[in-house]
Amino acid sequence: MGTTEWFRNASWSEVVAAQFEVKLARARRKEQYLRIQASTLASVEPDVAHKLLDRYLALPDLVAMRCLQEQYARAIEILEKHKSLLMFPLDHFKWNAAMALILRARGDRGSARSFAGQALTASKVGTSGFRHHPHIGLVRVACMSVIERLNTLHDA
Repeated sequence: MGTTEWFRNASWSEVVAAQFEVKLARARRKEQYLRIQASTLASVEPDVAHKLLDRYLALPDLVAMRCLQEQYARAIEILEKHKSLLMFPLDHFKWNAAMALILRARGDRGSARSFAGQALTASKVGTSGFRHHPHIGLVRVACMSVIERLNTLHDA
């Protein structure tokens, strides 16, 4: 496996975990690497995948949550570029929530409301679609503050 694939380990051990942590500590986009590694391990190491996804959820909020208006255009560009990579309900939730919050801040209430509805739908999905690991990548209680904001936005 090449050095660019350090986040796609097909198996997991203490040595692999330590190497992953060293690389992750240096990475700028930790959320991306945690999500990809979790999805790679989902079928063979579901407990590890769950822990990686929990860490993904615990990372600091997105541009939209911190209201970094000067970065909205770039954030939308990045979101659109990575839309095809959405896999888990959590991915769909975060993607749509970010779009909803950014578009609302920019004054586009109609589109924001639509994206908020899609995020809320993703937050209610009860299965990942993986037959042997139905609970991986679901929206968890840690997202409740975002869900509350989306409910307000959607109902407005």
